[in-house]
Amino acid sequence: MTIPTLILKKGDPMPVSDELKAQIHTQYGDQSDKVVQILEYYGKEDMHQEVERVHSAILELASGDINRVKELVLEARRDYRNILYWLTFDSDGNPPPLPDFTRDQSPKIPPDIPDRLQSHDILLKILLPATAEPQIVATNPSREEIRKHVYALKWNDITFVTAEIDQDNWLDGSGSLNPEDGLSGMCSIEGAQYVTEQAPESLDEIVELLHSFVLRNGAWRTDVVWT
Repeated sequence: MTIPTLILKKGDPMPVSDELKAQIHTQYGDQSDKVVQILEYYGKEDMHQEVERVHSAILELASGDINRVKELVLEARRDYRNILYWLTFDSDGNPPPLPDFTRDQSPKIPPDIPDRLQSHDILLKILLPATAEPQIVATNPSREEIRKHVYALKWNDITFVTAEIDQDNWLDGSGSLNPEDGLSGMCSIEGAQYVTEQAPESLDEIVELLHSFVLRNGAWRTDVVWT
């Protein structure tokens, strides 16, 4: 999703099981490889739990819609418990609706980076499609460095660029420039996660959010609306 030395230690990514791959092939046909790649975005991080169960739940909830798979994988990365909850049944055997039920959607301002972390290094990390773990590309990067790395990426598939202090305190820009995906901003402060209400309209917006977080100037908290 770090250890005190600020080096993010990863385990091997949890692959999609052969049983689920067979199910995916039946449901998605020529898009099967793409669906497997998307699913494996959940299972790359040490903190991802119940990976096979979550993969299975995502497939059931998506009902053959690849865009829904993407949405559910992103939600699982925020809080996998939402995915599993959506598959529970009430006493009459009826499944609950699929609202955003656990995360308050009202606008809010995230808390600032904790004082104890104000002097810690911030790592710039990139996670590309089909890669097992993020690559550290800079430490305490300038705006120019962030821009260089962001614009060097193709952004033709789901991509993550993260400014990270530790596993509970980070900000990322993610998504792709494909209209069916779009871009997204997300941050975590002391483990509480927030998502931008409006999707970033350009890579420049992602660069500015990341740079503000690195500067710790607070603009990342107030210049956009978070939920």
